[in-house]
Amino acid sequence: QSTWGITKIMEFQGQVSIENLDQYLETFYEDKIDIKVNAAKSILYLILDFNNLEYLLEHESFLGTISRTLRDDGKKSMELCLYLLCCFYTCLLYTSPSPRDRQKSRMPSSA
Repeated sequence: QSTWGITKIMEFQGQVSIENLDQYLETFYEDKIDIKVNAAKSILYLILDFNNLEYLLEHESFLGTISRTLRDDGKKSMELCLYLLCCFYTCLLYTSPSPRDRQKSRMPSSA
């Protein structure tokens, strides 16, 4: 049963592309919550590929858009709220100092 879940995640992740990030972010300006949930899920899957994290953190509207969406719509959908919080948590872990070196961060230099 757990293998099925991993397979579904891998299939969905294969359909998500960093090239579509602006489209996913624009979706947060729609009125329908289910569309926003799908966009948040897509962004979370992008974040699960650590090769995308630096690009996402340097994107000019990424954090601002998901912050606004969480603030404005987080109470309307538990699923949306959880996806967005997972996005923030993953970004926080990525930019936090390593336990081996508390003085260095992996935060992009331009941020």
